[in-house]
Amino acid sequence: MKGAVVFDGKLSEPFVVSRGVRQGCVLAPTLFGIYFSLILHTAFGDNQQGIHLHTRADGKLFNISLLKSKRNREDLFVDSLLYADDAAFVAVSECELQDCAKRDMAAFNIDYQNWQRLAEGRADWRRSVMEGCIKCDKAWFATLADKREKKLQSDTEPTAQRFSCQTCGRPCRSRIGLFSHEKGCLHKITP
Repeated sequence: MKGAVVFDGKLSEPFVVSRGVRQGCVLAPTLFGIYFSLILHTAFGDNQQGIHLHTRADGKLFNISLLKSKRNREDLFVDSLLYADDAAFVAVSECELQDCAKRDMAAFNIDYQNWQRLAEGRADWRRSVMEGCIKCDKAWFATLADKREKKLQSDTEPTAQRFSCQTCGRPCRSRIGLFSHEKGCLHKITP
């Protein structure tokens, strides 16, 4: 078996994979979970299709009146369930799940109206999926490169100009530091 690594948008030379985790190894589901969560993040992005759950971490989960209040409540979003090498995608309705599949097929340049006919020819199906995957990867890496470039440009901007106290003008390193400083700023003008 051969493998290759994609790093910074560049594909390495193929190499022979001679080692791996054994069947039943406790590390296998962890590695798969990390890999698959990145694939899901790439596929779904910031899309909020799935199930929203309200839960509590203080042990009072079954008290409905406390669950309805927003205090000490955690809002969780579940879009997929992973266990070992199995995955289940979660959606509120069948229509929502079909919309996700159609969107992904459209991103891969696969006609979602005739995908079953396309899948009958196994070689053509694999080729079209691989071509779509390469196209999506290039677009994703271009997006990441743009984000990285914007971050590098914003990092060259002096911190003092970005976060400084309105009252006393003291520069802060971050927005949270500025917030903390402004709460206790001694130079506040008192009426």
